[in-house]
Amino acid sequence: MRQKRPGDEPREYQGNPDWFSDLLEYSDRPVSKKLLVGVGLLVSVTFLVFGLTLLLWKPVV
Repeated sequence: MRQKRPGDEPREYQGNPDWFSDLLEYSDRPVSKKLLVGVGLLVSVTFLVFGLTLLLWKPVV
């Protein structure tokens, strides 16, 4: 059995860290248009590449 270390005792709950509180505050902000356009382009390109791959791999008869 290993020896006990100073950090082995259970710690009391001290609340959320500061960065977590900042994340909760961020949820009140609107989503930027650049983010929506970027996600839309990413999804479109992904489906386009996937569709072309399927067509080139086994063409629809």
